[in-house]
Amino acid sequence: MREVVGLFSAILSRVGEAITLRNAEAEAAPQLDPQLTKLCRAVQSRLALARALAASGDAGPAAALYRDAAQVGLCAREAAGLGPPLAPEGSPAQAALGLTELPHGYAFDELDPSEASRRLDVVDRGIVELLRGVPARSVAQVRRARWLRWVGLGSVALVGCAGAVVWWTAPVNVALGKPVTAESLWSATVTPAALVNGSYENPWGAATAATRDPWFEIDLGHDYRLRRVVVVNRNDDHAAASGGVAIEVSRDGSSFEQVARDEETRLAGRKWKLELDGVEARYVRVRRVKGRGGFALREIEVYAK
Repeated sequence: MREVVGLFSAILSRVGEAITLRNAEAEAAPQLDPQLTKLCRAVQSRLALARALAASGDAGPAAALYRDAAQVGLCAREAAGLGPPLAPEGSPAQAALGLTELPHGYAFDELDPSEASRRLDVVDRGIVELLRGVPARSVAQVRRARWLRWVGLGSVALVGCAGAVVWWTAPVNVALGKPVTAESLWSATVTPAALVNGSYENPWGAATAATRDPWFEIDLGHDYRLRRVVVVNRNDDHAAASGGVAIEVSRDGSSFEQVARDEETRLAGRKWKLELDGVEARYVRVRRVKGRGGFALREIEVYAK
């Protein structure tokens, strides 16, 4: 569900950007003067540096860069054929214009840090106002950006759909919390339910008595198309005693058929992973195949879809 929400969030974000770019296309100039392009880029680069300095508390250097950005912004307005900016008394634009008349911006170092930060924020908004109406991009540039946004949107959608398909079709552990029985139990205090609780106990979750070919059996509740069974061996010095395992399945709980087998011994805490290729069954039995002895495991996981 989280992946789906993230996908729709990304799609909405891309759609919003596309609408913004469409509006920008309506306001953009058919062709931009190369000099105007350079001026707009110069303003943006100075603004970025000034904002970084202001955020770090370097008010003087930040004010100096804001001053340069405002001066270059006025040049950009002139290159775009725009008249003098509207700067009412007390407006951010007036603050930005006032900064251009200072010989430098280091007087901001003498201000209280909070006051300096407040004034720089006003100047920042003022410079943005100065640039209002200046076409920073041509129609072709806006269309190119919009095309790239839609390509990005398509990529996000494809990745999201692929992730949703994987999530939807991925097998899940259907044994979790289901009833478990054992051929025998090592002691009366042992409960086989620990084999399907989703936690790997130490050194084992359940163990049988020392009998011939002991087993644990899980009732899944109804038939599933089984994909894989994962058996987690005990985690102690007697791990080799488990030997190998066989997987037997049944639809009625009476007649069992062996569908997978792995006779190799696993080290302490290691897993047997046995593929079942979609066999249908309700009951899954995990049997020890080493002959007579006890059978201790940490967990049994049955994956189906």
